[in-house]
Amino acid sequence: SDVKVGLLLRDKGGAPQWPPYYAQGLNSATAGVRGWVDDKNLVFSDQPWAVAWYADRMSIWLPPTREGFNKLEETAATLQTPAVGILISPSSHGSGPVSEVAGRYKDFTPLVYDGRMLLATYPPGFTLFDKSQRLADIARHYQYRKPLVGMDMVFYSDRALEDGTGTQP
Repeated sequence: SDVKVGLLLRDKGGAPQWPPYYAQGLNSATAGVRGWVDDKNLVFSDQPWAVAWYADRMSIWLPPTREGFNKLEETAATLQTPAVGILISPSSHGSGPVSEVAGRYKDFTPLVYDGRMLLATYPPGFTLFDKSQRLADIARHYQYRKPLVGMDMVFYSDRALEDGTGTQP
């Protein structure tokens, strides 16, 4: 009887998963990371396992420092697997108090909170990532925001992306 009720109510809400995954946003060939990222490219993420599993794309942890990021990005380019984006999910900005998140993500704290700040101040929507002096070069390189689940899960790309309907953001 419980199984029958469960089957009837599937896809009708339910308990949220943690860490939060949005498989459709990751594995869609037209409007997701899988479609936007070539299989020879690399994605930085706070959920590299989710990118690897659901999008079937190479992904590594977002390092806490700009220097670490630049070194990994340079190494990836040398290995002919250039980095093309950064995926931020609720695993980072929803994982604890601001002081804890800042301690974990250090230089990248403005990026981690960028989507949440944009949403909280909309309209007009203030951003943090592009205001950080330490991340200025990285913010210019990955300037294209593509929301996957509102502004809770955002893919920052090095190029404008189509959304599956032929339009760009």
